[in-house]
Amino acid sequence: MDGLVLLTEFLQAIQSDVRIGANHISVYAALVQIGFEQGSYTPVLTARHELMVKSKILGKATYHKYVGDLNDFGYIRYIPSFNHRKKSKFFLNGV
Repeated sequence: MDGLVLLTEFLQAIQSDVRIGANHISVYAALVQIGFEQGSYTPVLTARHELMVKSKILGKATYHKYVGDLNDFGYIRYIPSFNHRKKSKFFLNGV
């Protein structure tokens, strides 16, 4: 699936979702950008630090809150690596 399609579908889906804010959108957009740079969106492989920098999130707790929310709300599927040498996997769900 194309990144523009993923982002467009996400933005359409969240229009009526009052739980989603600017930081959620920032995280999702950063994941789309990283997937574009990798040439694949299934899955997007990234480390916490890279995603925090691209989404302009400064705190680890904030990062975990918004990534967790997106996972819990069904917009992504997050598989943490629990190993600082391996990247986590993010599946961007077509909404």
